[in-house]
Amino acid sequence: MMSQLFTFRSATSYSPGKYAVGWLMLLMALLSYSGMAQSVIWTNPITGSSPSSTNPYLTGQSVAPGITVSGIGRTGVNPNTANDRYNTTNWPTGSIDLGKYFSFTITPQPGTRFTLSSIIYSTQVSTGTPSLAIRTSVDNYGANIGTPTLGTNRTVSFSGAGFENQTGPITVRFYVFNISAAGTTFSINDFSFSGTVLGAVSTMITSTSGSGSTVTQTFTPTPTRSTNLFSTSDSI
Repeated sequence: MMSQLFTFRSATSYSPGKYAVGWLMLLMALLSYSGMAQSVIWTNPITGSSPSSTNPYLTGQSVAPGITVSGIGRTGVNPNTANDRYNTTNWPTGSIDLGKYFSFTITPQPGTRFTLSSIIYSTQVSTGTPSLAIRTSVDNYGANIGTPTLGTNRTVSFSGAGFENQTGPITVRFYVFNISAAGTTFSINDFSFSGTVLGAVSTMITSTSGSGSTVTQTFTPTPTRSTNLFSTSDSI
């Protein structure tokens, strides 16, 4: 397996007529191919001494080829000493404050695009049961997504065209509010994003007639290359 995006070209030569049906079936497969399995594209178990003192925090993260990421960051809240988790304080005791959040940004590298399907995360709070909200840059942080809850290995899914085959960055913001009391701490202990990272792969098909003349066509199915943290695959 290759860990780097590239352009793959394959050539098949045959005589029209006898192999016309096979040629047509291959062409239809190329044009109709439409999906890749969702995989983890960015994860961080968040370990170390007081990670939240670093903003953003990138240590220990694993990232699929074809994207760059921001690390987990914080805006409007303060770091709080704790090991092996991104611990913070100064969250609102009342309604949501749009100036206080954790943030995560995924950016595709030139020539690639990505689909974002979900975030899996674990949380910890010192006391009480705060409210949570997740919003994204897809709609300029206008609408809440899913119903995030407290605990371990919680999942919120993303859906819609704004999260599919994107060539620009997507930022996810994680809001905490209705904290029980001033001074309450809240942490994200680990997180993973799942989706696909896709690159353009072209396939060249050459047909040779009985007289020796050739006709060449190049097709680029979408998507054709998927990368994740563990593998890179080509498919036509």
